Amino acid sequence: MMEASDEKAFMHDGKKIRTLRELLHEIKEMPEERYQHYASENHNYFADWIEHVLEDADLSQSLRHLHKKKEAISLLDEYLHPKPAVVQPINNEPSILHEEKSSFEVQEDKPLKEEKKETKITRQIEKLDKIAQDEKEIKEFLWKHFAWDMAEEFMYGMAIGILVGLVLSKIFLKV
Repeated sequence: MMEASDEKAFMHDGKKIRTLRELLHEIKEMPEERYQHYASENHNYFADWIEHVLEDADLSQSLRHLHKKKEAISLLDEYLHPKPAVVQPINNEPSILHEEKSSFEVQEDKPLKEEKKETKITRQIEKLDKIAQDEKEIKEFLWKHFAWDMAEEFMYGMAIGILVGLVLSKIFLKV
């Protein structure tokens, strides 16, 4: 069971809550209205704390949508005190074992779902290749059109600059 540090402890009524057991105890003690303040339909602060500080995403998701105190208490109680699984006794009589063995038949291998996965993967690869090809074509198009436009504007600017320079030199130098 993970325990939060002092800096990341959940504060409630001046108490630092560091573990799920302490949180369960505090939820049991607080009134329903206070619980709904922390766990409203808009936001569940308990679930956030469990997810980010105690790093238990599954419990956090289970708790996130519980807006009643009793539901949260039962969930946390069940999480902290899990009920043992019921185990059925195995009957080891030889006759039963032989019956099961004789009824067992070898079946041919059925085609696995890997083929579907492979087709999905190949389709995704084809889509990515098409996107890469389209991106390459767009870059080539932009380079061809915008690069020549920039060069053309540069050449016009140079020509105008030279002409203005010649005119000004004729006016001011009168040579």
